[in-house]
Amino acid sequence: MKVRKGFVSNSSSSSFCVYGVNFTKSYFEKHSGLYPEYDGDIYQVEDKYKIDPEISLAIKEMMEQDQITDINEFSPYDVYENIAEIFNMSVKYDSDDRRIYIGREYPTLGGNETGNQFRNSVQLSINKIFPFEQQNDPALKCHHIEESWSN
Repeated sequence: MKVRKGFVSNSSSSSFCVYGVNFTKSYFEKHSGLYPEYDGDIYQVEDKYKIDPEISLAIKEMMEQDQITDINEFSPYDVYENIAEIFNMSVKYDSDDRRIYIGREYPTLGGNETGNQFRNSVQLSINKIFPFEQQNDPALKCHHIEESWSN
């Protein structure tokens, strides 16, 4: 039997490891506060739905840059990735694009940051992304996620 040591890659496979959560597109649209009854004014949305100001500003900048007046005109993937970037997290998608994974990769752990600080910062960021469900929904409790799949 041949044993390989080191990294082995196959172009049709993908794997990752993050500390965070996973959800569906419909869950994000329902619980992020960015989509319900959207009226074109991100500031009104921020006030009405208590969206984190950093997220609100990032979405507003995306809309101005692309000259878009309705968030529904964006690819949801652009929205996920811009929000993740605000909190120094990454976004991954399963092979069927049914589940979205958002979290911090372990190499982003700072030199003076403890494991608890790392985990708490990720949970705080997730709570800001999903302001309505943070205390009630076990799906938003951050955990270690390790996934891989091949096509």
